[in-house]
Parts: sequence; C-alpha cells; structure tokens
Amino acid sequence: MKQYFNSAIDSVQYAKTQFLDTFVKEESLRAPMQDFVNAQAQFAREVVNAASSLVDAFTAYDFSKIYKKA
Repeated sequence: MKQYFNSAIDSVQYAKTQFLDTFVKEESLRAPMQDFVNAQAQFAREVVNAASSLVDAFTAYDFSKIYKKA
C-alpha cells in the first residue's frame, strides 16, 4: 500500500518540478523553489512511513487480550 502513496508523491513532485523547469527560468529563483519541492516530498514520504508503521503495529497486536473475559 505504501508504494501507491509513494507513486502519488512522485507524480506530484514531478509535476511541480516540470512546472518550475518550464516557467521559472531564473536559476536564483528556481533553485530554492526546487529545494522546497524536494523537502515537501521528503516530508510526505516520512508521513506515509510513520502512518504505515502505525497501521502495521495495530494490525500485529492481538486485541483479544484486551477483551478476554475473566
């Protein structure tokens, strides 16, 4: 499932990069914007990894221990 989110992140990052390459010709403006786009993608990937780890932890836990009758 994580691969689908990473594919979406890559698609959005590619679109933003293509936009910058097409419309922002001044390198002194484009470089910081590209760094920001890369930082956004890295942050989004970290969020996906954290959420995936959380879901994995919840699905691996045996909840029957909580609801066990005495």
